[in-house]
Amino acid sequence: MPIPSIGWSAHVRDTEGNLIGLFQGDENVPVPETASREED
Repeated sequence: MPIPSIGWSAHVRDTEGNLIGLFQGDENVPVPETASREED
């Protein structure tokens, strides 16, 4: 999962079922484009 301007994060389970959190710093992760919302 991208974290804009900070890095990447992921949660995975290993072969024994343990939940592991991973983080990779990367200041170049772009801010995702948001879908435009129509006003009522």
